[in-house]
Formats: sequence, C-alpha cells, structure tokens
Amino acid sequence: MPQIPLLLKRNLPPSSTTCYKYLQMKKTTDRTIHFLKIALLIVSLITIRVLLSNPTSTQQLTFLPQDITIDIEIANSPEEHAQGLMQRKSLPENSGMLFVFEEPHTLSFWMKDTYIPLDIIFIDENLNIINITKNTTPLFEGTYSSEAPAKYVVEVNAGFSEQHNIVPGNPIKSSAL
Repeated sequence: MPQIPLLLKRNLPPSSTTCYKYLQMKKTTDRTIHFLKIALLIVSLITIRVLLSNPTSTQQLTFLPQDITIDIEIANSPEEHAQGLMQRKSLPENSGMLFVFEEPHTLSFWMKDTYIPLDIIFIDENLNIINITKNTTPLFEGTYSSEAPAKYVVEVNAGFSEQHNIVPGNPIKSSAL
C-alpha cells in the first residue's frame, strides 16, 4: 500500500509534529504570498508614477512660414524641465520637446547627460523665435542661453533648423500653447 501523508489518513489523529510542520509551512506560504502582493503593489505604483511623471503628452507644433509640423512632448513642471531629453539615446525624426515656462526670462540650457546633439530654439511670449543654438555638443556641461527673455524652448534633432530653414524672427503655432 502506498504511503499516505499522516494528515490525509482518515480517522487517525495527526501527530503534533505533523500539525506543527503543517502550520509552519502554511505560515511560510502566507508570508510569501503577502510579500509577493506587496512587491506587486510597489511595482505597480512605481510604474504609475513613471507614466504620470514623464512628459509623454504628445502635441504638435508648427514652424511658420515653412509650415513644418513636428510632434512634441511637453515639459511644464520644474521636474520635467530638469529631466528634459537627458538619458535618451535617440529622438524620432520630426519630433522634439517643448519647454513651457510661466514667465519670460533669460533661459539657459545645458547638455548634461544628454546623448543627442540638438538644436535649441528659444521662443518669446509672442511665439516668435528669438535665437537658435544649432548642433549642441552632447554631454556638454556649459550653458546655451536665450538672447532675450524667452517663455518657450523647443529642442529638436541637430540639423533640423538648417534643413527646414528655421530662423530667428519666424513664428510658431501649437494647440498646446
């Protein structure tokens, strides 16, 4: 006759050792399940936080008079401004990031931890381009600044401004503004 665990035999009282082992095993299993639930909750919360904190709302911005439209991610908060395009290894063609500030002032940007060469386009509160810093150097910790008070900045792939004849004085438009 095959061996049947003591707890499964009918009409026989389990030994106290077997009960103790069963309770210990159940306690360990319960702890493991509890730990896994907490871990899943933490991973879920981190995922939600990352999704909500990343500037992933995509809008469109048009450079006039060329009528060149790009997809833009919008950076509104100081945290989003600080993060910008840092740590990215690429930026899709005809896309960029729009930085929106509450008030116009002289703005300075750097390329710390930014691996992509960029054109940085400074824009005034009337949506006219003030100046463009072309072909920035990746990882450069110096600053690139607006020549006058700016309220917006658009970062695009290096060479975009030259390729599309984007120049200071040209206006922009966007439903995001």
